[in-house]
Amino acid sequence: MKKWWLPSITLLALAGGAAWWFREPLGALVQGLKGGVELGGLARPRPNPAGYAVLVSELERWRLDLSKRHKQARTEAERTAVEHDARVILEHTLPEMMRRRSLHRRATAAFIIAA
Repeated sequence: MKKWWLPSITLLALAGGAAWWFREPLGALVQGLKGGVELGGLARPRPNPAGYAVLVSELERWRLDLSKRHKQARTEAERTAVEHDARVILEHTLPEMMRRRSLHRRATAAFIIAA
């Protein structure tokens, strides 16, 4: 009786080994076919000192308004509402401020080093 299954298993093992060996290019090909996003080619963000100044002034305005509202709050529910508003404002504003500020610092440091 001829062992007809031996070449099939050998071919299957070789195909699996080849797929494992070329897994990165094959994965990139599959991701490209699915419409994946390539993050490596994105342009670097530019510093925006004017935008940072606007964010700082807006946050100062909100801080004063929230401080006044917190002092005028009579009940715990009103204070909780003001604290929730403050949390939402900070969670929305601070990440953008940090990005703009760190970019501004990097650009300033690069300018100082270049000079």
